[in-house]
Amino acid sequence: MGLVINNKKNTMNNFFSLQFFKQCINTFTQSCKKLGSSGLRSQIGQELFRFTSYSDWVSDSKFIYKGLGMAISQVVMFDSRFRKCETELDFKRALADNAYPIIAYRTANRNVSCIC
Repeated sequence: MGLVINNKKNTMNNFFSLQFFKQCINTFTQSCKKLGSSGLRSQIGQELFRFTSYSDWVSDSKFIYKGLGMAISQVVMFDSRFRKCETELDFKRALADNAYPIIAYRTANRNVSCIC
C-alpha cells in the first residue's frame, strides 16, 4: 500500500485509532509512574504519516521530513506494539515481529522530547 499521509479524508477514521493509542500511552505512562520510571514526557499530537512496511521506510524516510517541513525532533513513531521506533534496528525489529504499520505523530509540545 505504501506510505500513507494523513489528510482530511481519513482524519475521522484515524481519530478513533488515535484516541485508542493515546489511551494506551496514558495507561503506560501511569504504569511507569507507579514503577518510578519517567515514561513519556510529551503528549502525542496528530498522526502525520505511516510506514506500512520496512521497504516503505527505506525508500521514503529520506524525503518525508523535508516534504512536511518539520524536524525529526517534532515527530515520534511507534510500531503496532506501541514500541518507539527511532533507529534502523527498531524498524528491523518491527519487521521481524510483524509490527507494521509504524505510525508517526507530531509531538504536542515541540520543545519537549518524547522519552520511552
